[in-house]
Order: sequence, then C-alpha cells, then structure tokens
Amino acid sequence: LKYDMEFLQTLFTPGMGNLEVWAPFILRVGLGLGLLQHALPKWKTFEQFKGFVVSLKWPAPMLFAHLARLTETLGSVMLVLGIFVKPVSVVLAGYFLLVILTAHRGQKFYGGWELPYLYLLGALALWAMNFSGAMALTQ
Repeated sequence: LKYDMEFLQTLFTPGMGNLEVWAPFILRVGLGLGLLQHALPKWKTFEQFKGFVVSLKWPAPMLFAHLARLTETLGSVMLVLGIFVKPVSVVLAGYFLLVILTAHRGQKFYGGWELPYLYLLGALALWAMNFSGAMALTQ
C-alpha cells in the first residue's frame, strides 16, 4: 500500500519522482505519430497534392511537393525514434511556419491554419527541451 501511495504522489506532485524523462517522450512520439498520419496521404495522392502546390504559384512546385512529403515523413519517423530531435524540430518548425504563411495564408485559424500551428508549437517545444526523453536513439 505504501508503494501505491508513493506512485500516486508522483503523478500529482510537482518534483516527485523522475517523470521529466517522460515529457519529451510523450511530446515527440505523439507529435511524430500525428505528423506521420498527416504525411502519408501525400504519398498516396501525390498528384492531387502536387496540384495544390502548383496552385501556390511557387517556383519549382514539383521539387517543393517532394520536399514537403519527405520533410513530414522523415521528420515524423525521426521524432518517433528519437533521432536528432533538436535539429529535426528546428527543420519542422521552419517548415510549418512556411506552411502557415503560404499554404494557409488568408485562412481562419479554426479549420485553416490551426493544425500546422499546433505542429509548429510542438516542434518548438521539443527544440526548447534539453533532453529527447526516454527511449530516444540519440540525445
């Protein structure tokens, strides 16, 4: 019974136990898995996605379409595995800032640039952490 009470205290008492290793783990795996679900359709419906990128009137839309799906896919896998989390987070933060300023320009927050904004915040939070969390392949 004493052990059970100590465990419960670690859940609700700041500074109890060694839970700080789990915060970056939860954030990077949750963000990575969510981003992977966001990235995978870009591989299945690439022609449609490429058409969207063309509509943005960017130079070299084919290159940017490939870079977008590669950045999202590779970045998400690297986050889940905990590989080079800090540099990957910087790249993803820059990518999602670009997405907000271009692909979602002029849209409302809710149902518009809300999701890339949350990915941007998650990437910035991971970048700001000094540790990649439990079960990361690199620190």
